[in-house]
Amino acid sequence: EEDRTIRGKIRSRGFLQLPWKPFITAYESNICYKVDEDGLIARQDQVWSKTAQKALQETFTPTIFTPPPRSSLPTSSDEPAAVTKLFNNVNGRRCNEYSPNERSAIDTLINEISNTNWDWDADLLPGKWMLVYLQPGPTGAGVDRRIPFFPEFNFNDQYQIFTDTEVRNIGELWGPL
Repeated sequence: EEDRTIRGKIRSRGFLQLPWKPFITAYESNICYKVDEDGLIARQDQVWSKTAQKALQETFTPTIFTPPPRSSLPTSSDEPAAVTKLFNNVNGRRCNEYSPNERSAIDTLINEISNTNWDWDADLLPGKWMLVYLQPGPTGAGVDRRIPFFPEFNFNDQYQIFTDTEVRNIGELWGPL
């Protein structure tokens, strides 16, 4: 029976082709096909990294805003491989779009990068930076930038603006408006 089983793992996100154009945030799916004696698919099973409730909610939520911006800057020739891999994993995503497996891999890359003393140009830091990934703090707490009792929307972006003397945190309440 095992030789008639096809297994795979997919990662997906995007807009559904419905009139209200819902945006489905990233999710992973483990998929298993059972092939019958004639070589046809007799059964398909899937396990998603998001709940059925969340998938249904996103399906019926009209898209008001666009997905997060994606950088098209080329990789620097002297950029460490771990930095490039981390950037490719988070580029064009929001903080809430990671599966537990992706979080584990990204945390490993962050730890590798932060434990290495690579030289970097501090003059490149000032500017507006979009937050695309947040690790819990030392006590396990996250960052909560919401107004009490105000819902957290998936389309809200968060930024940090760095100057030579300060860092300012900015969280959107209703998208980029």
